[in-house]
Amino acid sequence: MFLPQRSLQTVTLLAILLFVCSAMCQDTENRRAVTEQQLLHDKGRALRGLERLLWLQHALAAVHTA
Repeated sequence: MFLPQRSLQTVTLLAILLFVCSAMCQDTENRRAVTEQQLLHDKGRALRGLERLLWLQHALAAVHTA
């Protein structure tokens, strides 16, 4: 009777540890570092600026000067 109860406690402990570890690992995968967020923000701003520049060049090419 003592052995099954002990193994049940062991299995329960392992299940809890597995749950805690998986929760912690999942948290770190979804979070980004501040520098990574800033880099992505700056990259987005640069791409939008380039798109505006290309649009302006295209619009000015259509203008005929006398």
